[in-house]
Amino acid sequence: MSRLDVVVERLGPGVACVRLTGELENDYAHTLDMQLQRVEAAATTLVIDLRGLSFLDSAALGRLLAARRRAARAGRRLVLVRGQRTVDRVLMLAGLEQAFEMVTELDERIA
Repeated sequence: MSRLDVVVERLGPGVACVRLTGELENDYAHTLDMQLQRVEAAATTLVIDLRGLSFLDSAALGRLLAARRRAARAGRRLVLVRGQRTVDRVLMLAGLEQAFEMVTELDERIA
């Protein structure tokens, strides 16, 4: 059975980072969405770190897109930290690379 670990870290005032490790698939997509919404309530910038993911499915893409829509409506910045090659490939094949602000690593410009 797959597993997803979620760690939330504050990077600075109004900046939260959600670090994902494991496999983000259908069984965890709704749970992640609920966690993201709780974090979003106190953040002006939300960073979702995909580097620890080994798998991402269409349900996960849907939840990332939902977070993007909520961010746009709230005027919140949403940043994805690029993941492993397999995760980046899913985003590319879905045509979503340009839909998100993406960085290769966390740095002081985000915080």
